[in-house]
Amino acid sequence: MLAYEIDAFRVSQPQQKRRIPMSYLSITASKINFNTWFKDTPLGLRLGLLADRVWQAGRLESHRAGDTVIARGDARAILHVVLTGRMSDSMTWYGPGNHLGSGPILHGRAISDDVVALEPCTVWSLDLGQSLLGKPLAAVRQLLLEVLDMLEPLPRHRPMPRRQRGDVSGFCDSDNPLIRRTAAQLRRGSDSETAATIWKYVQGMPYRFGHWQERASQTLARGTGMCTTKSNVQVALARACGLEAGFVEVGLEMSVLGLLIPDMWHHAMRPKVRHYFAAVRLDGRWHAADATFNVACLDLFAKANPVLLALQPYSFGTNAPFNPGAFVNGEDPFAIDVRPDLAREMSKSSRFEAHHFDSLNTRLDQVQGLVTMPDLARDPEMARSLGLVD
Repeated sequence: MLAYEIDAFRVSQPQQKRRIPMSYLSITASKINFNTWFKDTPLGLRLGLLADRVWQAGRLESHRAGDTVIARGDARAILHVVLTGRMSDSMTWYGPGNHLGSGPILHGRAISDDVVALEPCTVWSLDLGQSLLGKPLAAVRQLLLEVLDMLEPLPRHRPMPRRQRGDVSGFCDSDNPLIRRTAAQLRRGSDSETAATIWKYVQGMPYRFGHWQERASQTLARGTGMCTTKSNVQVALARACGLEAGFVEVGLEMSVLGLLIPDMWHHAMRPKVRHYFAAVRLDGRWHAADATFNVACLDLFAKANPVLLALQPYSFGTNAPFNPGAFVNGEDPFAIDVRPDLAREMSKSSRFEAHHFDSLNTRLDQVQGLVTMPDLARDPEMARSLGLVD
């Protein structure tokens, strides 16, 4: 679970006078490669080899706090991608990497109220009605519309209602039929083999940031998760197999986790976050069994910190806990405090919505091979035949 929630006030009516917080972006524009940042957005990522061509067709705009970026009822087909800062309408806020627009784009969403800059913003904008009318740029316009169709335009996923603190078992639903069926498939001849098989299974699930207010069965059905939700699945599966399992909380430096996050988000994060992983009792001793990051993510960490190469190939078993943080810090991997649940943490609401997480996940999606894009965006021969690349 990322405990990095931005110090943002609740979004309400943008036309009301409000206190504008200090911008969280503390670096100067001269140090930023906005073109590279654009390629790390959900939109830019799916434009593939044509991202540069599309970038050049648009323009960079700067907005001051309080500026109206999109006016109520604006019918122009202008696409905006936020690169720095935040803006909002009456329903939600938009941060780095988020795209929004007006008129006939984004599935015909009509602007019912103004979109206002909450702080100084840098935005890439493209007028689809003017900039991409001629050939071969008409193909680029069609590509953009195809990519927008692939992306959920403006998700309105609100966090689940906060659970009662006393509802400890609701999240880790080890009795759920899906959990029990999966556990039966992973059960082996010994507790050690079963715990190792569950660890490997959960570790293989792609790591993606998202809401943590969900049951283990929901995460398992989706097939992706973050540290809270993946550890919740792991503990539920272990308990369904009759193993004693629990949770461990440790600190994690943003300098480490930041390797998985697009650069445009780094300055919105706290320097340290809380990290959770599962533990299993084997032969009367608690074993750290951190299955949060799959091999693709761990290899990325190892490139930045070669000390982790000593853990390859990654494995877990009796008297062989998997606790990368302790390994790097030279600590005893068995020196862990195990707790029975994460009900308090998983009951907390998030200021982030689905479109914020989509932007946070672009680097992870690249590393883990989860990106889909139109043929024109990934086929150089097709793009060359249309005169879009040399």
